[in-house]
Amino acid sequence: MTPTLKYFLSERFDKNILNVVQKARDKKEFMIKLLFGQDPIPFTVNDPDIAYLYANGVVDNVDGYAQMPVPLYAKALIAALRPLTNG
Repeated sequence: MTPTLKYFLSERFDKNILNVVQKARDKKEFMIKLLFGQDPIPFTVNDPDIAYLYANGVVDNVDGYAQMPVPLYAKALIAALRPLTNG
């Protein structure tokens, strides 16, 4: 991990990242599937979880699938939502 990436993920109090993480925690079950699941999730604003996360800048439509549009946000979400234990 680069020093800059480490700084943004563990040391900097960045309001944008904190907001994205908080909104993702509101839909934690969905985000766990999105981040750690095996199957891609089709993007549709008819899904209330996707609509909420899309409206708050957490996910976007990337080639028809719900994905994190900002790699730094994706890394922050993986770090924030990763289970503390395996299994």
